[in-house]
Amino acid sequence: MNIAAAERTPGLTSKAITVTFTTATRLLNTQSVTITLPANYITGTIAAAATGFATATTGTAPAYIVATTADVAAGAITLTLTGATIGGPMPPMNPGIQVSSTTDRAGVGASVALGGIVTGGALTVATADRITAVTNRRISLAFTTATLVPSGGFITILLPAGFVTVLTTGAVGSSLAANQALVGNNIVLTATADIAAGAKSVIICGATLGLTPVDNTLGVSVTTNRDYTLTCSATVMVGVAA
Repeated sequence: MNIAAAERTPGLTSKAITVTFTTATRLLNTQSVTITLPANYITGTIAAAATGFATATTGTAPAYIVATTADVAAGAITLTLTGATIGGPMPPMNPGIQVSSTTDRAGVGASVALGGIVTGGALTVATADRITAVTNRRISLAFTTATLVPSGGFITILLPAGFVTVLTTGAVGSSLAANQALVGNNIVLTATADIAAGAKSVIICGATLGLTPVDNTLGVSVTTNRDYTLTCSATVMVGVAA
């Protein structure tokens, strides 16, 4: 499968996904091909384009069924799904796409990544702030985004359960144009203006920290609504207030 590189950004609309596969058995008129994509890969009213196939799809996402309108000989077929809103973000997967037909069992192939990758995530807490059950502690984060986060988009800082127990909502305590909130165990930064791609340093103020007696080396990761991540970084140990 393929999506043009410029069209792989989550949230883009009216995009096309090209799927190429080879059947072993001829398809008769009114038989069909089923293309199954990863969950949340695309949304929208999906149409199809290929010689000998209908222009509409049926089925329930993420499985799209395309019926034949004439006999289609066995062999290589290129079918384009159109009208897609790009989902994700998500890394490439193999297997990521599955194709079957009325007459042939399913075969699988790789999907392409949607969005970019957040890299360089790191969290620090000053020694004086590493105490529990005390309000207004500060957390510093650094990371690098690959794709612009639009106004209204979000950056999610994924944390271990109980690392932050309370967080004052409001503007982020740095130059980043975003508002902060604690959602479950995670800190979500909602952009109040477009945030350009690149290296970011963020100060989160107003946090109450939970007891973290062990430095969790895989405890922190950062994603956005446009970028996924493949890496995690360490938390810090947080002790008991004197």
